[in-house]
Amino acid sequence: MQEIKVTRNYVEALFDSAKKRYKEEEVFQDIQNIIEIVTINSELKNILYSPVVSKSNKIKLIKELTAKLGTDETLLKFLIVLVKNAREYVLDHLADYYKRMLDASKGIKQVEIKSSKILDDKDKEIIDEYLEAELTKNNFEVKFEVDSSLLGGILIQYDNKVIDLSIAGFMRKIDDVTRSTVVK
Repeated sequence: MQEIKVTRNYVEALFDSAKKRYKEEEVFQDIQNIIEIVTINSELKNILYSPVVSKSNKIKLIKELTAKLGTDETLLKFLIVLVKNAREYVLDHLADYYKRMLDASKGIKQVEIKSSKILDDKDKEIIDEYLEAELTKNNFEVKFEVDSSLLGGILIQYDNKVIDLSIAGFMRKIDDVTRSTVVK
């Protein structure tokens, strides 16, 4: 739990710094590029996450990588601070948290839809209509994911709200009701 709070604090600081310079989008693109390279190159990832590699060597590597990519100075400074403070793990969630902040600044809600199977276009259209009615004053981006544990139906998540329309969810509700009912 502490790591999540620390990660969020670091990303908020990065976002605020980028926003002051009107470079939120540019920094996000740079984040995506760096995360992609680190993900693809396991040797690079091992170096960045290794407690054996010195901070100065990690910083040198980051400077070389960001120079080749033409990364914004804001992100370069942020990455150096991460290394100096031994917070490299923040990279694991950097893109997700930053994207949420970027979308929130534009009034865009991230909606995650989990279903037991791949949804067809008609199902997605029905969900879009529901979300348009539910989120009347907001734009939204939908991410669809298959989760076979749902057994059927869908699970809608946005902000801190969860709408469970899955068979597994209905079964849990029935179970809760039957457990709480006392038979005389």
